[in-house]
Amino acid sequence: LGALPIPMALPLRVLLVTARPDDAGFVDPRGIARELLDEVQPQIEAGTIALEFLRPPTRAVLRERLSMSPPIHILHFDGHGTFRDTGSDTGLTDDGKVLSGGAQGMLAFEKDDGSLDLAPADELAQMLQDSGVRLAVLTACQSAKGASDDLFSSVAARMIRSGVDAVVAMSASVLVASAAKYVEAFYRRLASGEAVTLAHERA
Repeated sequence: LGALPIPMALPLRVLLVTARPDDAGFVDPRGIARELLDEVQPQIEAGTIALEFLRPPTRAVLRERLSMSPPIHILHFDGHGTFRDTGSDTGLTDDGKVLSGGAQGMLAFEKDDGSLDLAPADELAQMLQDSGVRLAVLTACQSAKGASDDLFSSVAARMIRSGVDAVVAMSASVLVASAAKYVEAFYRRLASGEAVTLAHERA
């Protein structure tokens, strides 16, 4: 978790990515979204928070939205995460950039047909660079897990290195009910004007 030293201009724009690939195990897509919406509804009605939902939850659509105006301040990814060794193989991002191999964190997006599409940490970091995203909230298992010999192998660490001011992520697997309770408390405090670090600690 980093810090947010510079106030963000209102309205605070939150982009919720709820990814539920068909072949990744069922998780109720309404759980986190419902808690988030309940806590920020007064601010949405007052015009101080603007909440968007990414549809469909694909890497390509996320990249497109992040390149558009107005910029997103908070990116919230709600879905599956994993940490795995990809070996020495390299891969390509969806826009043709070369990725390095090795162990790294991944987030589970959807393909156009709804099937699983794992996005590696280095691609996500590249996507967020210069995007304007100030805070990333990752309710995804192992999104803060990294290798002992590579401090920047986790999704969270690579996002910080890409320029995101603060990242809230999970170092292990967490129950959906626990994540929902955290989100409820975190956004309630964030919406009341508390600093990110304080809202995180109290949540």
